[in-house]
Amino acid sequence: MKWCVFFICNLFFHFGFNQVSGEIQIEFVDIPGGSFLMGSPIEEVGREVDELEHYVTLSPFQMSKNRITFDQYDAFCKATGHKKPSDFIFVNGVGMTEFKTCRLRRGDNSVVNINWEDANTFAKWLGCRLPTEAEWEYVCKKVKAVTYSDDSNTLGLLNFDNRISEWCSDWYGEYKSGQQLNPQGAEPDAHVVMRGSNRCAARLHYFETYKYEDLGLRLVRDVDLGTKLVSKKIPLRIDEDRSQTVLKSIQFIDVPKGNFMMGSSVDEMGHFDNETQHEVGVSAFRMSKFEITFEQYDAFCEATGRVKPEANGEDRLGSLPVVNVKWDDAVAFCEWIDCRLPTEAEWEYACRTGNQTPFNTGYELNAKLANTDGVFVNTYPEEYQGSYLGNLEKVGSYPPNKWGFHDMHGNAWEYCLDNFGDYSVKYQLDPLNQDYSDQKVIRGGAYGYNTRYCRSAFRGQIESQSFGPNIGFRVVMPLECK
Repeated sequence: MKWCVFFICNLFFHFGFNQVSGEIQIEFVDIPGGSFLMGSPIEEVGREVDELEHYVTLSPFQMSKNRITFDQYDAFCKATGHKKPSDFIFVNGVGMTEFKTCRLRRGDNSVVNINWEDANTFAKWLGCRLPTEAEWEYVCKKVKAVTYSDDSNTLGLLNFDNRISEWCSDWYGEYKSGQQLNPQGAEPDAHVVMRGSNRCAARLHYFETYKYEDLGLRLVRDVDLGTKLVSKKIPLRIDEDRSQTVLKSIQFIDVPKGNFMMGSSVDEMGHFDNETQHEVGVSAFRMSKFEITFEQYDAFCEATGRVKPEANGEDRLGSLPVVNVKWDDAVAFCEWIDCRLPTEAEWEYACRTGNQTPFNTGYELNAKLANTDGVFVNTYPEEYQGSYLGNLEKVGSYPPNKWGFHDMHGNAWEYCLDNFGDYSVKYQLDPLNQDYSDQKVIRGGAYGYNTRYCRSAFRGQIESQSFGPNIGFRVVMPLECK
């Protein structure tokens, strides 16, 4: 069995990531070589057809005592410039039409949301590798010595359970019959192997680019290296990551959970047919008080090498809401600071603040309350016909709504996470429209639009690869998981 192994130095006692010394440390457990029956018998409950029983012999190896943690992986990202994985996870078992995330505590939690290539890159950086499928199953069966795996074992491995699946080095394919010595899996194909079901022999597989909230890794190394501890020095940095500096510049408001009537009644002045009124439940979340500004977005561009968006020919004031960005650009910014766009339901819930009037200001939206086209003839004759500014205003230039959010009406349209589509008439909790569509939802209206298009219920749409001089966004930070 031939593996490329890098030189490892600087041994330390503590395991994980030492914030003071800047060391990453991973403890390994000796796994004795031997032979075992890989796969599952025909009579095993839950058996799949790809689990053909066959004998395998393995050479001795070492496996990391724990799964790799966020601390350890984040240290690798800090040292190499690799993108840190998201710590968002879905909660409450919601599916494709209901969406809720919370934020894991990073630290010593098992790292998740990394793809196969990320896992391999991390392993090689430490002079290690991912376990083969055979090594993983061999250890699993030794851990419990029965079909099912759990936390109890005699090898000293921790967290060897079915709560988080783990990447293996193999490409997925049919097992070869007959006895195998240190098998390496199939030839490269569409899927790679991951393990971690409640059965030791169960084979999971997916695309190498796949990443998910319950998929992580542990490492393997050859035994001739001697030590059971891998340590690597991480360059210390006094300055914070640029993304964290930007995140700290964003003011967030906690929004309480609740139910509300989304959409508008047919008798609301300016109502459109796609605003079907229906009840929606929204879990608690945290949303930015203001739209994201040029200053904040420019920092993202400088840190990631992106081209800065144009500023409509105006002075590039950092406090203006950023515009001329595509939906994908907004999503990339959100990921850079470990946030996301608000769902359409979250946006309208935060805009309305509990009322069912056309605007969060009541039945009137005048030029003193929002940056809209106050001169254009519109459907609200009682509106104060103020002057039309014809350009963006600094965020926070107009009064906030009852919950403290500024510019929910006018100034710049705001991207939402949803694809544009028809509403469901049934009650939904935390809905998210992910039906295929190239049209993305935008909300709130803008300075070039009359107040009919700035109503709380109005639903705008734009192609995902398009952008405009009056389209920006704000962000949502998921709450910590409980």
